[in-house]
Amino acid sequence: PDKNHPFFKECAKHYPLVLKEQSEGDLGERMSYAFDDALSNHPYAILIGTDCPGLNASVINQAFQYLGNNQCSVIGPAEDGGYVLIGLSSRQPEIFKDVEWGSSQVCDMTLQRLSGAIELLPQLWDLDRIEDLQRLITEAHVLNLSEDFIHYLESIDLCHQILSE
Repeated sequence: PDKNHPFFKECAKHYPLVLKEQSEGDLGERMSYAFDDALSNHPYAILIGTDCPGLNASVINQAFQYLGNNQCSVIGPAEDGGYVLIGLSSRQPEIFKDVEWGSSQVCDMTLQRLSGAIELLPQLWDLDRIEDLQRLITEAHVLNLSEDFIHYLESIDLCHQILSE
């Protein structure tokens, strides 16, 4: 949704954040633009996927530590060949061009294109397929998800179908 969505407005009341519209284009163009914007005001920036239940504050803090210690980039690989987090301390628009997003080669291609020092985070998994939702339901307690979210997962009809299979 746009930056005026009530959820984001509520977040802005409680947290120090700046809401911005996404740019036009494919995923790579939007990510490149986000880095250009962030790196024009900050020494480094991190983009995270919102579909990775294991991407917690500890992992994100580790990424910030790497970037703060003069690493040029940090990447959190996904089990499916993509990545769940990428952090840069310099603009590198070429890493986002001509990428087949969603393929099993995204992370490897990005690693080949990144310049400078690279730090790898532990591999995580994200939610792309129905099997990933099944895994989320099964591993919800291990992931330390909130009880409210676990109850929400259990209330979804699809989850009942998955659990009964």
